[in-house]
Amino acid sequence: MSYRCATSGGCGLQTSPSSLRLLQRAAEWSPSRWLLALGIPFGLAFALVTPPLQAPDEMPHLARALAISEGTLGAEKFVDGKPSIRVPQSFVALPGRLGTGLQMHAERRQDPALIARELARPQRLSPRSWRPLPSVYSPIVYLPQAVGVAVARVLGLPVLWFVYAARLANLAAFLAVTWLALRATPAHATPLLLVALLPMTLFLAASLSADAPTNALAFG
Repeated sequence: MSYRCATSGGCGLQTSPSSLRLLQRAAEWSPSRWLLALGIPFGLAFALVTPPLQAPDEMPHLARALAISEGTLGAEKFVDGKPSIRVPQSFVALPGRLGTGLQMHAERRQDPALIARELARPQRLSPRSWRPLPSVYSPIVYLPQAVGVAVARVLGLPVLWFVYAARLANLAAFLAVTWLALRATPAHATPLLLVALLPMTLFLAASLSADAPTNALAFG
């Protein structure tokens, strides 16, 4: 593609034949292909660039995902009259180690050095303390995050890696289920695609939020 001026004084963009063919092929792509072409790079950007625990309620979602990855689908027992689970103290201390008062405050900046330090900290899942059940959502909407956490746990990765592993698993599940929904409903695929690619939709899909699997299932 180039910019040229004709001898008559008119100027305009000139499209090369190869660029024109590329644009024509892209125009023929199906909505499901557009979902992967745009959803993967932008989703990965959200998952990796967003500072840890800066998406809505990521700390409670992380605790619930760990419990489910270990086979605890609900509360373990009632403590002080509240349904509770055992949460690693390393989880409880994580927000403070990353910077007190940062969560849910996008105007504040996290120190990259603190993130790097947590990414190198040895995995410690004990001792644990009793905490109220982080959420009452169905375990089903935590299955992708639980898979990501389970992989990171088995590999012995530091606790902060659990966040990124769960985000990536959530994004992969969202794109897979939404891709199947677009393929199954061709008559409504284009509007569904536009909703799936909304910045907020992709942002949630690339977080630990239980809303991501819920949204994907709603498309189906």
